Amino acid sequence: MSFRCRLLAACALLPALASADSLQFTAQNDSGFGTDRGYTSGVRLSHLGETRVPDAPRWELGIVQQIFTPDTKVDPQALAGRPYAGRLLLFGARHSGNDGRLDTLEASAGVTGPSALGEEAQDFFHRFISSPATDWSRQLHDRFDGSVGATATRRLPVSDTMPLALAGHAGVSLGTVASHVHAGAEVRWGAAGAPYSEALRLASTPVTNAGKALGFAAFAGASVRGVLRNRLLVRNAGDPGADLDRENAVARYAAGASWSAAWGTTSFALVQESHELARQPYTMRFWSLSFALPLD
Repeated sequence: MSFRCRLLAACALLPALASADSLQFTAQNDSGFGTDRGYTSGVRLSHLGETRVPDAPRWELGIVQQIFTPDTKVDPQALAGRPYAGRLLLFGARHSGNDGRLDTLEASAGVTGPSALGEEAQDFFHRFISSPATDWSRQLHDRFDGSVGATATRRLPVSDTMPLALAGHAGVSLGTVASHVHAGAEVRWGAAGAPYSEALRLASTPVTNAGKALGFAAFAGASVRGVLRNRLLVRNAGDPGADLDRENAVARYAAGASWSAAWGTTSFALVQESHELARQPYTMRFWSLSFALPLD
């Protein structure tokens, strides 16, 4: 059986591997900004395990696919063009904490390359979303993609009369394809149990209160990641023999809101990132939409 078949078979078994009380889904895409470049699409589906003990760790199992492409519209010569690449990963995460703390330990394993089905996924979505033509003939070759990481979040209320708080995030991810350290902060408004955003935690981020009517919450913040390794930027899309000069630090800005009701929780965020590459003629923007649905 090929690696692709084994990976897809493992994905089909995910619901049986977790006794879960919520289904969590996140979609990220740069559609709506008139672009189709850089980190252009991401989809994450997971189950969050059930616990009946207050503040006990919760386990999450899931799958994530990410798609990266150059920008042939703005940069037709691909002078700063990253190669086409898809990532398909199975991940597991352990989340612990309370209303003022969230700690995540996670590990992932999968593939970067044609077996990640990036081309097939993009072709499917382009049936519904108008986009320039793409050429995946020079995408990165198959390679094992594995990582381990840890991220810590701390929340500090700043007012006794208003639901206003500050939150800080810091973490590290070490992998065969990509490695980084990161730190960031945000201003939050709303219920203490409202979900954080993966956009600023840069890690698996569970909605632990799915099904609880917490109401509206909003956030705005920024983070920076120090890039230790990024093999998604190993060669130029237009000239495979030319090296790419990546930036060692990438800033991210994000703002969004969430709504928690009895049926579940939905969250939306807008994200902008600074250049990943020297001479990159554009910044990257995408939106992130998440749902968490209780299953019990």
